[in-house]
Amino acid sequence: MADDAPDAAPGWTLGAIRQRGMKLEAACKTQGCGAVVVFDLDGLIARVGADYPLPDTGPGLACEAAAAR
Repeated sequence: MADDAPDAAPGWTLGAIRQRGMKLEAACKTQGCGAVVVFDLDGLIARVGADYPLPDTGPGLACEAAAAR
């Protein structure tokens, strides 16, 4: 039997996020911190290109304040 499911959508890119008017944010992984950063999407695109793929998940990041503890 043939697979009738549609092909999976491609992963997110920086350009796709900007095109949809979205923001790229990250939350500090340190428990109880709650810090959130909004990335400069235009700056990232200028540096690495609009087709730069974003991972579905990442290792997580600690903010400067939490990393200094």
